[in-house]
Amino acid sequence: MKFLTLAPIDANYTFRAMLQTLSRPGTIEALALSDQSQCLPETALMLALIDVETKFAVLSSLEDIDAKIWARLLSSASGAPQAELPKAEWVLSFGEPSTDELNSLARGSANEPEAGCRLIVACDKLSQFASDTSDSRLHDSTRASTTIGLRGPGVNGQITLHVDGLSENFFATLAKINNSFPAGVDVWLCDQLGHLAAISRSTEFNVMQFQETIA
Repeated sequence: MKFLTLAPIDANYTFRAMLQTLSRPGTIEALALSDQSQCLPETALMLALIDVETKFAVLSSLEDIDAKIWARLLSSASGAPQAELPKAEWVLSFGEPSTDELNSLARGSANEPEAGCRLIVACDKLSQFASDTSDSRLHDSTRASTTIGLRGPGVNGQITLHVDGLSENFFATLAKINNSFPAGVDVWLCDQLGHLAAISRSTEFNVMQFQETIA
Protein backbone atom coordinates (compact mmCIF):
# COMPACT_ATOMS: atom_id res chain seq x y z
CA MET A 1 0.00 0.00 0.00
CA LYS A 2 1.66 3.21 -1.21
CA PHE A 3 -0.94 5.68 0.03
CA LEU A 4 -3.89 5.86 2.42
CA THR A 5 -7.31 7.37 1.80
CA LEU A 6 -10.40 7.60 3.98
CA ALA A 7 -13.56 8.83 2.29
CA PRO A 8 -15.54 11.53 4.19
CA ILE A 9 -18.53 9.22 4.62
CA ASP A 10 -16.26 6.57 6.16
CA ALA A 11 -14.53 9.16 8.35
CA ASN A 12 -17.89 10.23 9.82
CA TYR A 13 -18.97 6.63 10.34
CA THR A 14 -15.64 5.69 11.97
CA PHE A 15 -15.75 8.72 14.25
CA ARG A 16 -19.24 7.80 15.45
CA ALA A 17 -18.17 4.20 16.04
CA MET A 18 -15.25 5.36 18.15
CA LEU A 19 -17.49 7.58 20.26
CA GLN A 20 -20.03 4.78 20.64
CA THR A 21 -17.49 2.24 21.83
CA LEU A 22 -15.82 4.69 24.20
CA SER A 23 -19.18 5.52 25.80
CA ARG A 24 -19.93 1.79 26.16
CA PRO A 25 -16.61 0.18 27.12
CA GLY A 26 -16.18 -3.45 26.17
CA THR A 27 -18.92 -3.53 23.54
CA ILE A 28 -17.89 -4.46 20.01
CA GLU A 29 -18.71 -2.51 16.86
CA ALA A 30 -17.91 -3.68 13.33
CA LEU A 31 -16.35 -1.19 10.92
CA ALA A 32 -17.42 -1.61 7.30
CA LEU A 33 -15.49 0.80 5.11
CA SER A 34 -16.67 1.58 1.58
CA ASP A 35 -14.68 0.92 -1.58
CA GLN A 36 -13.89 4.64 -1.66
CA SER A 37 -11.41 4.19 1.19
CA GLN A 38 -8.04 2.49 0.89
CA CYS A 39 -6.78 1.80 4.37
CA LEU A 40 -6.70 -0.80 7.11
CA PRO A 41 -9.34 -0.54 9.85
CA GLU A 42 -6.78 0.56 12.46
CA THR A 43 -5.42 3.28 10.17
CA ALA A 44 -8.98 4.41 9.44
CA LEU A 45 -9.35 5.13 13.16
CA MET A 46 -6.31 7.37 13.04
CA LEU A 47 -7.29 9.14 9.82
CA ALA A 48 -10.75 9.89 11.23
CA LEU A 49 -9.22 11.89 14.11
CA ILE A 50 -5.78 13.28 13.33
CA ASP A 51 -5.13 16.45 11.33
CA VAL A 52 -2.47 19.11 10.81
CA GLU A 53 -2.66 20.15 14.47
CA THR A 54 -2.51 16.63 15.93
CA LYS A 55 0.77 15.08 17.04
CA PHE A 56 0.94 11.33 16.59
CA ALA A 57 3.26 8.34 16.73
CA VAL A 58 3.26 4.78 15.38
CA LEU A 59 4.63 1.69 17.15
CA SER A 60 5.03 -1.88 15.97
CA SER A 61 5.96 -5.13 17.69
CA LEU A 62 5.29 -7.13 14.50
CA GLU A 63 8.16 -8.22 12.28
CA ASP A 64 6.27 -7.54 9.05
CA ILE A 65 5.14 -4.04 10.02
CA ASP A 66 7.56 -1.11 9.78
CA ALA A 67 6.35 1.65 12.11
CA LYS A 68 8.37 4.34 10.33
CA ILE A 69 6.81 3.55 6.95
CA TRP A 70 3.27 3.65 8.35
CA ALA A 71 4.00 6.86 10.22
CA ARG A 72 5.06 8.50 6.96
CA LEU A 73 1.94 7.21 5.18
CA LEU A 74 -0.35 8.54 7.92
CA SER A 75 1.42 11.89 7.99
CA SER A 76 1.19 12.20 4.21
CA ALA A 77 -2.51 11.32 4.19
CA SER A 78 -3.55 13.58 7.07
CA GLY A 79 -0.93 16.31 7.31
CA ALA A 80 -0.49 15.46 10.99
CA PRO A 81 3.01 15.91 12.43
CA GLN A 82 4.93 12.98 13.90
CA ALA A 83 6.07 13.33 17.51
CA GLU A 84 8.10 11.54 20.14
CA LEU A 85 6.00 9.09 22.14
CA PRO A 86 5.62 11.21 25.33
CA LYS A 87 4.34 14.16 23.28
CA ALA A 88 2.00 12.23 20.98
CA GLU A 89 -1.73 12.92 21.33
CA TRP A 90 -2.65 9.83 19.31
CA VAL A 91 -0.63 6.62 19.07
CA LEU A 92 -1.19 3.63 16.80
CA SER A 93 0.43 0.36 17.84
CA PHE A 94 0.59 -2.60 15.48
CA GLY A 95 0.66 -5.45 17.97
CA GLU A 96 1.25 -5.17 21.69
CA PRO A 97 3.27 -2.15 22.84
CA SER A 98 6.00 -2.80 25.38
CA THR A 99 5.67 -1.86 29.04
CA ASP A 100 8.19 0.95 28.57
CA GLU A 101 6.25 2.31 25.59
CA LEU A 102 2.97 2.24 27.52
CA ASN A 103 4.55 4.00 30.48
CA SER A 104 5.91 6.69 28.13
CA LEU A 105 2.44 7.76 26.98
CA ALA A 106 1.12 11.13 28.14
CA ARG A 107 -1.48 10.74 30.89
CA GLY A 108 -2.48 14.34 31.47
CA SER A 109 -3.40 15.40 35.00
CA ALA A 110 -6.40 16.09 37.20
CA ASN A 111 -6.36 19.69 35.94
CA GLU A 112 -5.65 18.78 32.30
CA PRO A 113 -7.13 15.32 31.63
CA GLU A 114 -7.48 16.21 27.95
CA ALA A 115 -3.69 16.02 27.70
CA GLY A 116 -3.86 12.24 28.11
CA CYS A 117 -2.92 10.17 25.06
CA ARG A 118 -5.41 8.21 22.96
CA LEU A 119 -4.05 4.79 22.02
CA ILE A 120 -5.17 2.49 19.19
CA VAL A 121 -3.90 -1.09 19.34
CA ALA A 122 -4.22 -3.52 16.44
CA CYS A 123 -4.86 -7.01 17.81
CA ASP A 124 -5.77 -10.37 16.27
CA LYS A 125 -9.39 -10.88 17.27
CA LEU A 126 -12.05 -9.46 19.58
CA SER A 127 -15.03 -11.42 20.88
CA GLN A 128 -17.48 -11.06 23.71
CA PHE A 129 -16.51 -14.40 25.21
CA ALA A 130 -13.55 -16.71 24.77
CA SER A 131 -15.88 -19.41 23.45
CA ASP A 132 -17.42 -17.15 20.79
CA THR A 133 -15.01 -18.35 18.11
CA SER A 134 -13.67 -21.58 16.72
CA ASP A 135 -10.53 -19.88 15.44
CA SER A 136 -7.66 -22.30 16.12
CA ARG A 137 -5.39 -19.37 17.01
CA LEU A 138 -7.16 -19.09 20.35
CA HIS A 139 -5.90 -22.55 21.24
CA ASP A 140 -2.28 -21.86 20.28
CA SER A 141 -0.30 -21.65 23.52
CA THR A 142 2.35 -19.50 21.79
CA ARG A 143 -0.14 -16.70 21.10
CA ALA A 144 -1.24 -14.26 23.78
CA SER A 145 -4.92 -14.38 24.62
CA THR A 146 -6.65 -12.56 27.46
CA THR A 147 -10.18 -12.23 28.78
CA ILE A 148 -11.10 -9.21 30.89
CA GLY A 149 -14.16 -8.20 32.86
CA LEU A 150 -15.07 -4.51 32.62
CA ARG A 151 -17.09 -2.34 35.01
CA GLY A 152 -17.78 1.35 35.44
CA PRO A 153 -19.46 4.23 33.58
CA GLY A 154 -21.24 3.03 30.44
CA VAL A 155 -21.20 -0.62 31.53
CA ASN A 156 -24.39 -2.28 32.76
CA GLY A 157 -23.03 -4.40 35.60
CA GLN A 158 -20.06 -6.22 34.08
CA ILE A 159 -19.18 -7.07 30.50
CA THR A 160 -16.67 -9.65 29.31
CA LEU A 161 -14.22 -8.97 26.47
CA HIS A 162 -11.89 -11.59 25.00
CA VAL A 163 -8.80 -10.26 23.21
CA ASP A 164 -6.63 -12.49 21.08
CA GLY A 165 -3.17 -11.04 20.50
CA LEU A 166 -2.64 -9.05 23.73
CA SER A 167 -1.15 -10.43 26.93
CA GLU A 168 -2.20 -10.04 30.54
CA ASN A 169 0.82 -7.76 31.02
CA PHE A 170 -0.67 -5.20 28.62
CA PHE A 171 -3.85 -4.92 30.67
CA ALA A 172 -2.00 -4.95 34.00
CA THR A 173 0.16 -2.04 32.83
CA LEU A 174 -2.86 -0.15 31.48
CA ALA A 175 -4.67 -0.55 34.80
CA LYS A 176 -1.72 1.05 36.62
CA ILE A 177 -1.55 3.90 34.11
CA ASN A 178 -5.26 4.64 34.59
CA ASN A 179 -5.33 4.46 38.38
CA SER A 180 -5.42 8.27 38.78
CA PHE A 181 -8.63 9.20 36.97
CA PRO A 182 -9.38 11.64 35.32
CA ALA A 183 -5.76 11.43 34.15
CA GLY A 184 -4.97 8.42 32.00
CA VAL A 185 -5.08 6.89 28.53
CA ASP A 186 -8.18 5.99 26.48
CA VAL A 187 -7.66 2.83 24.42
CA TRP A 188 -9.33 1.45 21.29
CA LEU A 189 -8.68 -2.16 20.26
CA CYS A 190 -9.13 -3.04 16.59
CA ASP A 191 -8.88 -6.57 15.23
CA GLN A 192 -8.06 -7.98 11.81
CA LEU A 193 -11.74 -8.24 10.89
CA GLY A 194 -12.41 -4.57 11.62
CA HIS A 195 -14.09 -5.13 14.98
CA LEU A 196 -13.63 -2.29 17.44
CA ALA A 197 -13.85 -2.06 21.24
CA ALA A 198 -12.71 0.62 23.70
CA ILE A 199 -11.49 0.87 27.26
CA SER A 200 -12.06 4.32 28.72
CA ARG A 201 -9.67 5.68 31.31
CA SER A 202 -12.64 5.59 33.72
CA THR A 203 -13.20 1.86 33.15
CA GLU A 204 -12.32 -0.64 35.86
CA PHE A 205 -11.25 -4.04 34.56
CA ASN A 206 -9.62 -7.24 35.70
CA VAL A 207 -8.14 -10.26 33.99
CA MET A 208 -10.46 -13.25 34.23
CA GLN A 209 -9.07 -16.74 34.75
CA PHE A 210 -10.78 -19.76 33.19
CA GLN A 211 -9.97 -23.36 33.90
CA GLU A 212 -10.52 -25.78 31.03
CA THR A 213 -12.19 -29.02 32.02
CA ILE A 214 -11.47 -32.12 29.93
CA ALA A 215 -14.03 -34.91 30.19
